[in-house]
Amino acid sequence: MNKLRKNENGFTLIEILASIVILTIILTVFLKFFVQAMTFATKNEEMLEGTNDARQVLSLLQENYRAVDLLKSYGIVDSSYKVKKTTVTNTTQLKQLLDPWNQTPSAKFENMTIAFSEGDKDLIQADINVFEKGTTKVLSKTYGFIPKNAVPVTFYLRNLPTSSSTGELNIWTGNSVEEIFIQPASYDVMVHMKNSYRIPYGIHWAEGDLTYLKVKHDIDQYNINATLQFTTSATFGGGYGILLDGSLTKPIEAIKQSTPYKSENGYMVLFDQTKNEIRLSLRKNGHTQIPQVQTFPISSLTYTKGNSSMWKWDAITKIEIQVANAYSKGFDSNPLTTRRVYSVFVNQGDTLSASAVFNQASINTNMIHEYDTYSKYIGLRLWSNNQFEHSSIKIFR
Repeated sequence: MNKLRKNENGFTLIEILASIVILTIILTVFLKFFVQAMTFATKNEEMLEGTNDARQVLSLLQENYRAVDLLKSYGIVDSSYKVKKTTVTNTTQLKQLLDPWNQTPSAKFENMTIAFSEGDKDLIQADINVFEKGTTKVLSKTYGFIPKNAVPVTFYLRNLPTSSSTGELNIWTGNSVEEIFIQPASYDVMVHMKNSYRIPYGIHWAEGDLTYLKVKHDIDQYNINATLQFTTSATFGGGYGILLDGSLTKPIEAIKQSTPYKSENGYMVLFDQTKNEIRLSLRKNGHTQIPQVQTFPISSLTYTKGNSSMWKWDAITKIEIQVANAYSKGFDSNPLTTRRVYSVFVNQGDTLSASAVFNQASINTNMIHEYDTYSKYIGLRLWSNNQFEHSSIKIFR
């Protein structure tokens, strides 16, 4: 009977304590493993994020078409494009270099540096370090290059659209496209444009016809070239204007709002035969703002060949306009608020060369109504000062 009795003896205290110790050791090992795994994963994530940040910084720097000009303003690049080896740590400067559109909080640029030095040929080397937040530990580094001096893009007025199939037109005189753009009679002529008022000047604000061309947002400084010939039969003369930094908006006049017409805004260099002058005007909703920004009578131009008495309005004329940023008196990295300088060079044959520089401190892109670098235009406007007579302009190849 005793043999059938169950063994009711339990674990001793020593056995229980030993089991607890063993279990604790096992759990400690496992916990340590998990903690290390989590730490390792966190570090990997930080390093990966740092690597991505470094690559993004390089990409942003290379996309900023004003980077070299900013480095000039910081004293890192001199006027001959020599690079003084410098590490940029200033958060404000980093933000200007990487975020000219002011879309990212400054804190994003606190844990990084960019070291600039001479690169191969005409390049600037940029070495980027991304640090662990609040420490000097480097999470990631990379390097790349930016060009020292990009060649300015040149736009030719001969490439302006002359029909709706080749681009955008801005016509408001009651005329058709066929009446405005005449089939050139010579191969040498690329564009032949005629303006004739069908609506009296001043009644419906008909200030000529405009053809315009869109400029890519990352083209910041550029040249506008043309070889042209202007003539007018209008008793009271006329002229033409070249739109430099332009935007287009819906017209404010009710009579125009049902048409595809768009009103232009921006700075325009006006070649005015009537007043015998070249002037810079600021346009808003298709209207010239008063007073004029800056005016040069033909007699006040700077002549390197010939003089003002040799100026002929109907002569074949080569024009080059350089559109540039004014860095000498401060520089704002935001393209929407930048002071501009417009340099105009005119040649008539081998006998006359003249120039004018529009550099008033008030010339700033923030003055342009609804200016947007993603919808930036150049263009050509032609007008006459008589309801029944016309001006014309030929643009040569």
